[in-house]
Amino acid sequence: MGYRRTSRNTWVPKRQGSDEDEDVDEDVAEAEDEAEVRERMTAMHEAQKKFLQGECYFYARGAEAVLLEMRTFMARFPPP
Repeated sequence: MGYRRTSRNTWVPKRQGSDEDEDVDEDVAEAEDEAEVRERMTAMHEAQKKFLQGECYFYARGAEAVLLEMRTFMARFPPP
């Protein structure tokens, strides 16, 4: 008994039977891997979206503070 490397550079046990079973197993493994990759990408995109929304909120709050300070300044020192 030994191991062999697949086309995706993963190691799987060698089979002493026919190669037809291996093709079916690889197709199933690829489908499972594809689903896992999509789930990880979806999670990554959600995390990035949440981060960007937080950053936008942070900058919007900062802009509001600057505008409030400008109003206060303009009220104390009106233009000539």
